[in-house]
Amino acid sequence: MECLFNGIVPVFLRREGIPPASSSQYGVVPVASLESARRVDSIVVELYLTPVINGRKVNGFPSDLQSLEIRLNDQCDPLFMWTCSLSEEEFFVLKREQNLLIDFARFPYKLIEMLQQCIAHARDEHPLY
Repeated sequence: MECLFNGIVPVFLRREGIPPASSSQYGVVPVASLESARRVDSIVVELYLTPVINGRKVNGFPSDLQSLEIRLNDQCDPLFMWTCSLSEEEFFVLKREQNLLIDFARFPYKLIEMLQQCIAHARDEHPLY
């Protein structure tokens, strides 16, 4: 298992009763919805590439197929943990459904690039991603 990214990423959580921001063509969140959100700076994001043989994760064996494992946890809440494993086959379904323009090999690195942008703009008063 190869760790690609491990860092604390700032996120905005929507409070109850506040409607979700309308999505735009560029994915920019309106400032008004950010001002009414609660900011949380303790979400730890970890990304791992795991070799897969016959649909099973294996360590120490070479494999052409890989799985991207995403783990989220909150240092302030020890009961919060979310994991997701995305195989190459599952990614192709996601790519088709979401009209993604990237292949599986580059996807983890684009995701890391986005997370690094979130970290870089964490102290901005009105961050736009």
